[in-house]
Amino acid sequence: MTCGKLFFTEKVRMTNKKSGSVASFSTSFTFSIRQGEQSSNRSGWSSLTSGIYFGFLPNSIVFDPVWLKDEMQNPIDIIRATNDSCSAYFSQYFAVEIDTYNNYLDEDPSDNHIGVLLNDLNSNYTTNLCGDQRTRCSFPWTGRIYTTWVEYSASTRSLEVWFSNGSLKEGVTKPAGSALIKASNLDLIDYMDDYMYTALSGCSGQDEDSQEILSWNFASNFVQLVPSSTLSIRSVLKVIHSRIIFVIFLTCIITLVVSCLFRRCRNKKSPRIKFEPTLSHLMTVHEFTFKELQKATDNFNDRNLLGKGGSGSVYKGILTPSSMVVAVKRFTHNSEHVERAFLAELSSISQIRHRNLVHLQGWCHEDAQFLLVFDYMSNGGLDEWLFPSRRRYPNDPKYKKFEVLPWELRFSILAGVAAAVEYLHEEWVQCVLHRDIKSSNVMLDADFNPHLGDFGLARIIDHEKLEKTTMMAGTFGYMAPEMHYTGKATKESDVYSFGVLMLEVLCGRRAVNLQVEDPDEDFMLVQNVWRAYEAGSILSAVDPGLLQLDQLRPSTSSAEMLTNSKDFEAELVDESSFNTISDIAAGASSNGRDKWKIEHLLHLGLHCCLSDPESRPSIRVVKQAIMQVQRSNAGDAKTAFTSMPPLPSTMPVYGSLRNDSLYELRRRFQSSL
Repeated sequence: MTCGKLFFTEKVRMTNKKSGSVASFSTSFTFSIRQGEQSSNRSGWSSLTSGIYFGFLPNSIVFDPVWLKDEMQNPIDIIRATNDSCSAYFSQYFAVEIDTYNNYLDEDPSDNHIGVLLNDLNSNYTTNLCGDQRTRCSFPWTGRIYTTWVEYSASTRSLEVWFSNGSLKEGVTKPAGSALIKASNLDLIDYMDDYMYTALSGCSGQDEDSQEILSWNFASNFVQLVPSSTLSIRSVLKVIHSRIIFVIFLTCIITLVVSCLFRRCRNKKSPRIKFEPTLSHLMTVHEFTFKELQKATDNFNDRNLLGKGGSGSVYKGILTPSSMVVAVKRFTHNSEHVERAFLAELSSISQIRHRNLVHLQGWCHEDAQFLLVFDYMSNGGLDEWLFPSRRRYPNDPKYKKFEVLPWELRFSILAGVAAAVEYLHEEWVQCVLHRDIKSSNVMLDADFNPHLGDFGLARIIDHEKLEKTTMMAGTFGYMAPEMHYTGKATKESDVYSFGVLMLEVLCGRRAVNLQVEDPDEDFMLVQNVWRAYEAGSILSAVDPGLLQLDQLRPSTSSAEMLTNSKDFEAELVDESSFNTISDIAAGASSNGRDKWKIEHLLHLGLHCCLSDPESRPSIRVVKQAIMQVQRSNAGDAKTAFTSMPPLPSTMPVYGSLRNDSLYELRRRFQSSL
């Protein structure tokens, strides 16, 4: 076993035993743990520790010659030894452990947990990073960076511990919501000396682990209480007199306010009260007043309307005095379950941060008003660029940038959305199922970078666990076929929706064509692409508008071009040469595109839309495949897509969901509009 120690050289004033004063403190540290591969069983009886420890240590440990010189000694191990021998070697101690070993001696909950130690090697407060699993928990330590926050308030006597992936240096913020560990009525005066050393240590235990501290912040605030014996009788009487006057005055004010509120609430009861416990954990997200947002949107004027959805409308707004442009989502008053939809979207998106996710700026809830404030995306939704009929203001000058969205932008948009979904599925502490991935929920900023938004249907679940709800949610045409039977969302159903999005981006057609009248004619885009694939001409499904920009360089006619590979000119466009949007447009229109790239991405989209959920690739594999196709050249055409098995020769179906069933679904969907 090896151990590393890090501590501040100056002691910190933590308590005053005579007056009963205790210091408040906060600390945060970013770290990484790389676990060895020799031992997969991290449980047993051991006198050694494994993991990272933050704590306050007395002189007796910090200046112990064994601990200072021996890299095999962790302060917790010294405490264990002195406990066993009933020694007075140390007085008191407090520590927070990130433990990667299930030690039966300490009654640990699992081999990956966070605990708080208070004069005891058995954790007084714990949270299991493995959920209900106790042993052989494969928590993703290796290759990841995590940050822990520990805060103690002396005034409220509460201790809270947060944990998230990401680095302090890269701007990770403390997660919104309740802390992983929250200890109330905890007076640390029983676990601290008057002066203590703050320390971090990391130990490998009996495994070949390594820990690295990347950054560490610590701050404390010690307020000395005045002993009651120092107060004179005169000063005590003066304080009592002033407090009596204050209480009388306050009682009058409260009586007046309560009477006014009672009259107001007799006719209209505000729902704000029942939201207070739920919204109290969102203190890290800015709360706007309704008046602020009303002013920013010019009283929600129709000329600022950006779009409407099932749960509400989105307006462009300008905040004062910062002049910051934002998008304000106002939930519909009479919308069924509006409170639940508001809280679902707020609680999910307020906790996650990614460059390809729409960023939440704040929220507002006053009386019956429910609003969310997001970053403004000046280029609107992706659907507006793929389908001109979706444009609310067709004459907007921004649409003159491109008559047809270039291939390079389409590729980068798909890669960005795939990265966002990968973050939701695999990289955040918990798994987030979006449940409504579609082109209208992909927003484009000024540089056409994609941002996945609208988390009204999103659900946060533990990794490796299925969603329990049986209420089907999503948009017709994007929902995986199994959801019509199970009603349950999974990672695989999100991948299916992303596959439909891929086909929309590549084919320039909407997921569902409700104008089709013939039951034998395919009205779903997935069916259309499968038919083209079965006929051996999958490129016939490509967006025909791109041919007008000479992006596939037809030699004679579109039909001949799509069936004769010799008619394509293989000229590559170097992504790194594009510095501006105009460069992309110029590069895309002046250079021929390799048809095999488009063909591979169409195949990838069909893989995502396979009827069997277990046959679909994970979103991580999908993202890697997109990036691989982007970076490859014509000579790599045969090897750039080796991670995917071959597609079946014909379109597979899920259960009895055949064409007649799909047509019936379409009929019922139309009748519900």
